[in-house]
Amino acid sequence: MDLLKGYEQSDEEMSDDSATAPVSLENCKSLALPATLSVSCNLAFAFDCDIRPFHFVAPDVTTKSVLNVIAVVDPKKKELKTNPTYEQLFQPEAGPSNPFKSENQKAPKNTLTGFVEPAHINDFHFERELRSFDTLGYARNPTADQSSEFIGNKEAAIRSQGESLFDSKKTGGEKRKRQANFDPSDIEGYTGPWAKYCDEKTIAKPDPELQKEMDEIVRKVKQRFHTGHIPFCVKFHPDDDKNHMFLAGMQNKKIVQWDSRTGEIVQEYDRHLGAVNSITFFDKNRRFASTSDDKSIRIWEWEIPVDTKLIQNVGLHSIPTMNKSPNEKWVVGQSMDNRIVLFQLIDEKLRFAKKKAFRGHNSAGYACVTDFSPDMSFLISGDADGKLFIWDWRTHKIVARWKAHDSTCISARWHPHEKSKILTAGWDSVIKMWA
Repeated sequence: MDLLKGYEQSDEEMSDDSATAPVSLENCKSLALPATLSVSCNLAFAFDCDIRPFHFVAPDVTTKSVLNVIAVVDPKKKELKTNPTYEQLFQPEAGPSNPFKSENQKAPKNTLTGFVEPAHINDFHFERELRSFDTLGYARNPTADQSSEFIGNKEAAIRSQGESLFDSKKTGGEKRKRQANFDPSDIEGYTGPWAKYCDEKTIAKPDPELQKEMDEIVRKVKQRFHTGHIPFCVKFHPDDDKNHMFLAGMQNKKIVQWDSRTGEIVQEYDRHLGAVNSITFFDKNRRFASTSDDKSIRIWEWEIPVDTKLIQNVGLHSIPTMNKSPNEKWVVGQSMDNRIVLFQLIDEKLRFAKKKAFRGHNSAGYACVTDFSPDMSFLISGDADGKLFIWDWRTHKIVARWKAHDSTCISARWHPHEKSKILTAGWDSVIKMWA
């Protein structure tokens, strides 16, 4: 009996201790609880709250059929890290499909006409085959494994041995041979690269009609003057006592003065830096002005080889022709910048009028001759397009213009007595009179 009472008391003490004992983390860990319950114990211990045991009553259920999950492939992707099936690759994109499109229209496209696979080809090879096909009629087959196959005109490809448009074709000795002598010790016979061809003929006999015409021209020649250089302009002295003297502007930058009675050179004026284009007398024919390709105008005294004045301006271009007005107070020049510039004679001095010019025509590169009307009311000039221009002298405005020649109108002259008539000459080998 004493033993039973003692067991009963010990049992009551244990129940009281278990009921009043606080829950600790060690007590939770000592119990074989699930992971979710252990986490709950940690939270309960942290927030100092009671915990009640969880009971899992739902059993584990296994499905009899595997869920069918299809991964949609992005059609814009260029790389795939999986191995999709044919149906997954070619299934339509997400969203409603257009029922009015055909199968070809529904196919993926990156161009207007279809899908082009990215490929690398050299631009030079592509242009070579394309231009060879357009020009020669054949090109190498781009789809063939062997590059010796051609498409297009295969016969022409065989004849030319498949050479493209960019390949240099060997002539095989078809060039003309020269009589070359490259021996530097042979001073007189050395030709260099300027030797004539072996079959070249330097002398040709003219036909009978040309021979007859040349004989008539040569028969009229009374005297020849030659220095070995090309003359660009010739001007006789206006005075009666000196009209046997004339000046010639040469290509070698010189002005040569000849005496036609003796045929000898009297004087040389050598100060220009370019070919001499025109010569104009003024100041009672005691002085003359010369223009050159060096864009300058030089004033000379008669028979004195030193220039007395140099006219050279920033806005002044080369002047191929000059003309003096009837009252001998102005000199006009055809400038190469599509202008007619003016020079004024004041106190026997030639001065450049910078602010005055005639514009509106196209004469750059051509030595179009200008002229004044007899009453000095108008100025005329041709241009490169074959037109004739008439300017008012006072207002510098264009009064009239028309198509005078089919080619360049190189010269225009006013009739010295009848001011209603104009003569023009063009490069179309025609001289016309306008009234």
